[in-house]
This record gives sequence, C-alpha cells and structure tokens, in this order.
Amino acid sequence: MKKLFLISFLICFTAQIEVSAAPFVTVTAIPGKVSGIVSDGSKIFVSREDFPSILIYDGMTGTLDAEASLLLTAQFGAPTGVTALTITRDSKVLVASIPFGEIFLIENSSAISKGILPSPELSETITLITAIYSHNDGTVYFGGRSFWDTSEAHFFRMAPNGSPSGATRIKLLQDSVINSINGFGRTIAIGTRDTSTPHSGRIYLYDTITQSLTHIYTGDSEVSAVGATTDTLFFISSPSGFIRKINLSIVTNVPDTMTRSTLFGFDGKDTVLFLAADTQVLFAFKDNTIKRYGVVNSAFTQIRAMATVTAPLRHYGVARGAANSYLFYYDTFVPWVESLTFEIDTGLRQPGTSDTFFPPLTRGLYTLRIKTNEILSAVPKITLIYSNGAMQNITMNGAGRDFSGSVEIDSSRPEGNVSITFIGVDDAGNTGTAIITGQIFELKNPGRIAIAKNVIRPNFGEFMTVRYFLLNRRNVSVKVYNMRGQMVADISPGYRDPGEYEDVKWNGRNTKGELVASGMYLLRFDAGEEYRLTGKVMVIR
Repeated sequence: MKKLFLISFLICFTAQIEVSAAPFVTVTAIPGKVSGIVSDGSKIFVSREDFPSILIYDGMTGTLDAEASLLLTAQFGAPTGVTALTITRDSKVLVASIPFGEIFLIENSSAISKGILPSPELSETITLITAIYSHNDGTVYFGGRSFWDTSEAHFFRMAPNGSPSGATRIKLLQDSVINSINGFGRTIAIGTRDTSTPHSGRIYLYDTITQSLTHIYTGDSEVSAVGATTDTLFFISSPSGFIRKINLSIVTNVPDTMTRSTLFGFDGKDTVLFLAADTQVLFAFKDNTIKRYGVVNSAFTQIRAMATVTAPLRHYGVARGAANSYLFYYDTFVPWVESLTFEIDTGLRQPGTSDTFFPPLTRGLYTLRIKTNEILSAVPKITLIYSNGAMQNITMNGAGRDFSGSVEIDSSRPEGNVSITFIGVDDAGNTGTAIITGQIFELKNPGRIAIAKNVIRPNFGEFMTVRYFLLNRRNVSVKVYNMRGQMVADISPGYRDPGEYEDVKWNGRNTKGELVASGMYLLRFDAGEEYRLTGKVMVIR
C-alpha cells in the first residue's frame, strides 16, 4: 500500500493556521459481516460472523498475509462464522465460532480447535459465545448462551492455556446477552443486555481473588461496552446513555448512537478511549469529554471495533457497509492534512471593497485550492461544515495533485467556526478522509453590532463600548440621545475600513464634556444598510 498523501488547503490569502485533522485510510473492502478485530502489536486479526476463517493483515502495510480457516481442524461440525475473539497475554488469538460454540486458537496462521464449552445442564448446550476476554493473568472469561434458552446468559472462566472442556461456569446471569467483558488488576467487569426489556442492561463485577460476583448497576440502556485503563474501568450505556466509572459516577454523555466497542489506545499524545458507533464517525473519550475524530468513510454504516499496532503506531478498525465490510486505520503520525492556509481571491473580492483583510471570513465568493503530494485518481469531495451542522459541498476541478473550486458563502450561513471535510482516493485505490476539527476560520456576518456594557457608573470610571464588524468601508455614525429625543453626545468614529472594531466608547458625558444625569439613554449606530442598531444605556451617578 502506498504512503499517505498529504494535503494543503488554500483560500488565496496566505495565513498559516494550526490544523487538527483525523487521518483515516480505508485499506480494503472485506466480503461478509465483520464481527471483531484484535492485534498482537504487529499483525491484525479480523473475524466475520458469516465466514469460518480469520483474516490476518500486516499492521505495517495493511496487506492480507494469510487466512486461517476453521474448517480444517473443526471437531464438532462445520463452523459458519465467528462471533467473538480476544488476544491472549502471550499474543495468541482465541476465537469463538458458530453454530456450535467451538473455540479455536490461531497460531502461525493456522486454526487449532480447543473444543467446546461444557454443558451446564444436560439439556443446555452453549452454542453461542457473545463475548470473550483474556485477562492479564492469562485466565480467559466467556459469555455464552444456549440455543434453547435465550433468556439467560452464562459466565465462564477458563484457566491459562486450558481447554473449554475444563472451563467453569461462574454464574448464570438473568440477562439475555453478555455484550462485553474487560478488566484490570483483580477486577473483571461484565456488561449485559436484556432483550426482554428494551435497552435494559446491567453491570457485574467479578473479583478474581475472592471469586465473588457482584451486581452493581441496572439501567434503562444496555451496557454495550466496557473499557479499562491501567487504574480505571469505564462502561458505556447505549443507545442514549453515558460513560460511567465503575463507582457509577457519570463522566459524560455518549453521542446518540449505539456504541459497539471501546479501545484504550495511545493517539500520539494522550491515552484515549475510542468509541466505535453506528455511524461513519469515529468518536473518542478524552479529557472526560467526547471528541469527534472525524468521518472515516461515507460508505460505512456501522463501525464495529478497533485494535492497535505499535510499529508504526496505528489504530485499525473494522466497519460494516451496505454490501461489504471494511478495514481502515487512523494513523497517528502521518496526517492527511499537512497545512491549511486562507487567502481572499484577488479576482473574487468581497462585495463593495477592493481592500483585503485577514479572516474572519464573511459573505462572498471564495476560491479553494488543494495540492496533494500523491496523485489522486479523481477529484476529491470537499464539504464545509457550519456551526449549526449544515453542510455545503464544493465542486472541485483539476487532476493529479492540483484541484480548485469556488464557494459562495451567503447570508443564510450562521456565524461561528467552520470546518472542512476531505474525501479522496489516491492512484493506489486507497480512500482517505480528513476532518479539520480545529478553528479553521470564523464566519462573521456583516451587521454584527453589540453594546458591550449598557449600564455604566461614570463616577467610577466606567464607560460603554460598541463592538462592530464591517464587510466594506463605511462611514460610521454613533450618537446618544435622551428619552426626549435630544442628542446629548456624538461619538462617531467616521470612516472605517473592513474589519472588526471596538473603538466606540461613551463615558457618560455630553458634547460639552459634562456628566449627564442619571437615567436611560438611547444609542443609535448607523453605518448604512445592514449596519443599524438602536440600544439602551443606563447611566447611574
């Protein structure tokens, strides 16, 4: 796979701006429905619920190295797919298959059957393993369900390097499905879903020393994921829930999407909890808040899971689409967007002025130019995202590495920060997306006038200030009147060039320099069409 291509955005008035971007690369389409992904640090292992094999990818190049078939060593009928997988402390992969719940060990690109779980009762054969987790002491924990009774979930423990036949059932839980198992230290957390009650879920804690299981939480949202740092366990309730600490304190709201899986990983600067959700957007939990990392690929309908390789530091993920599944990665150190600069096009000036001024941008027609350091196979898709979430596509032209397009920002667009999304395909067929999440430029509409302080006490040195923003050169008139309509002060600054100002101030004195009486006064700001304001100012002596 080719090296990522870097992008430079320009809007024709050079001014370097700090860029925060999420560099996503869609590696390949995968037939079937992906169910999970794990990594041993250098290789990626991908499972599918409708294919009886494990796909093994090189973490450096993203290329498919091998496919480990479960059919060659299956002992209890032909597997049809994989429901769950985990990485062991000695970097081996354990996978749980359907329809018989047979467990396989993936070693040297081959699958070796470990057998099936024991039947808790003669009439209850565990045929579906919904979650599997290898703890740091080597013990493996399972969440299983029988084919005949789907109202109860079984929680199992298997010794390090043991076999499923020797596994012990710890508890029969009054839940339908065990969604997630994770842990740190001596504590294992189990997150469940109860299908008998919509979106109901529970959290259980298992102490590996005392071997005791405690139910600590029942909620109106299912517990869809459990994540662990070196000293803290978190769990996520979905679809409209929260991230909570195990002590049940709420940390933050979860985006209103079903969060499928979590991964604590190092993003190059800080440890973050990635949230894989039922959207094309990857979120992360960082600094106790939800951060939007960006749109991975518009073809995705559901991001399922993530795993990390260490050389290079790269976060892989799997997602489902309408027809296929996909393997993608988020590259920590090789961003799609290298730099972003803005200019006002000398041929497409702001209306009514020949003077350029540094952004914030306003209404007008602009040219966007993109240069990449890799050849693209087609023009990229560029979208502006406004502060209210509205999107505006920019039609681009060009070929190879150079592209440009015009965009008109009209009066319907709201003020606030504007970000840019990029979707492109290089000549090797790699699809990349980037979303610029920092403050790229601030959109300010003309006529934005505000009185910064409308209650003043002149005897204490207080004064009123008017802040205003001009799209073009204007003659600015500002006068103060008493409630009888008599002008008491003229504080007009005169002609002003395009830009933002707060140079109009009133200290409560009239045209003779005398302090006015206490009371209400009217301030009238007039700089022509779209630049008029009448406001009240209270003077207290």
